[in-house]
Amino acid sequence: MSGSRAPVIDVRDLRKTFPARKNRPQRNALDGVSFAIEPGELVGVLGANGSGKSTLFRILATLLQPTTGHASIAGHNVAQHPGRARQAMGVVLQAGGIDARLTVAEHLRLFATLKGLRGRAAQDAVATALRNAGLDDRASDAAGELSGGLARRLELAAAGLANPAVLLLDEAAVGLDADARADWWRGLRQRAQEHAAAVLATTHQLDEADRCDRLIVMDRGRVAAQGPPGKLRAGLGEQVLRVRPARAETGHVKQTLTRVAAEQGAEPPAPDDTGWVIAGERAASLIEPASQTLGAGAAEFILGPPTLEDLVRSVTAEHAQPA
Repeated sequence: MSGSRAPVIDVRDLRKTFPARKNRPQRNALDGVSFAIEPGELVGVLGANGSGKSTLFRILATLLQPTTGHASIAGHNVAQHPGRARQAMGVVLQAGGIDARLTVAEHLRLFATLKGLRGRAAQDAVATALRNAGLDDRASDAAGELSGGLARRLELAAAGLANPAVLLLDEAAVGLDADARADWWRGLRQRAQEHAAAVLATTHQLDEADRCDRLIVMDRGRVAAQGPPGKLRAGLGEQVLRVRPARAETGHVKQTLTRVAAEQGAEPPAPDDTGWVIAGERAASLIEPASQTLGAGAAEFILGPPTLEDLVRSVTAEHAQPA
């Protein structure tokens, strides 16, 4: 951020604590989250399940009250003036919000009304939204008859009505095929630039994260890191090594990888769902010595490009280390 313009999304020391209930202890879902987004910025939010992403989005969307801290949308405090904040944003939540009984055009007209549009302004906004979403020929169809991908397009079109200052998108491209998803993210970029809109979007897709100006990585209710995608991914290298135990014991594989990594000057192995992963430029140097030590067929070695999970794992592992 340049700091020359007032942020459109302003979050400072935001905290949300869910009280203890039967069989569930007190939980700090957000623990001092702070960031700011300027007009025209496209920012992605990453994090594993339970990192606080959904709680953050629910608070910004005025669906949940924070415990303490500050959050504002276009200058409107979301806790003190939720109605004003809602008028300044468009929201697409992962759960969806299509009224299956309305036609596509009726759905958009309803949202136009909620945004304060009337008469000719509403008609023009709906027509533009239908055209941009590629739904002109489905305007009279019931929204409930749309495929999953088309229904998501309709939700996105409704969120963008009246050119809101902020777009909050929680896994908004879910249900779209690769080409449609790429088109949507290009449209997001265009909207952010042409209308100086601030876009905050959660994603689990690496190609989507790379399209963002900046990424915010969350871990256990805190911001573990933030910055341009390239900067955050720089330490991973072009490829990472994944090791899947076959007939060898997992503990033996870990001990071997840890020792060989130290000998080769590589990053230590980190656990993933099916084995271990080693990031960094020297990851490939582990394959020959580790496979010789473990023996033929003891483990599978796969060298490939890093994933979004690798980025989150790397950042949150560093964040977890004591200062």
